[in-house]
Amino acid sequence: MNKECVNIQITPNRIITVMYRYEYPAIYLDNDIKINGWTIGKIVKIKYSLIRMGANYMEFILTDSDGIQKIDSYYYNHHKAADRMTPETDIISDAIKDFIQGHMFIFNNANWADYDAGYSLSKIKQILNSSKGSNVDKIAKIVELLK
Repeated sequence: MNKECVNIQITPNRIITVMYRYEYPAIYLDNDIKINGWTIGKIVKIKYSLIRMGANYMEFILTDSDGIQKIDSYYYNHHKAADRMTPETDIISDAIKDFIQGHMFIFNNANWADYDAGYSLSKIKQILNSSKGSNVDKIAKIVELLK
């Protein structure tokens, strides 16, 4: 299988080139991708969704600076015909690029704990700024969120 490449702009001053080969059911990156202390593993699994008919998704393994790994799934062709899923159509390279650029909010955190705390703070702000419910209701929602 031939190698493909995709250039991905990480910041205005940083572009990375990702080399990969596609051999169903996986994408094999030449190297792990390192961004701000995070690592995207070099084997990306491709799976077919039983929930979203006709949709395939990729499973990226993300490792934070503390070595904690989580799998993040990314649906990439739910709006494209499955028979178009070949390297020639750029669906794969577009999906890798879209995943990384669309997940910079994760890579801008120190680790998974920092990401989880930021997510919780964001939800708390939404609850506090909501015009729905009394203050007692808002506190109850925040307490439930923090459990």
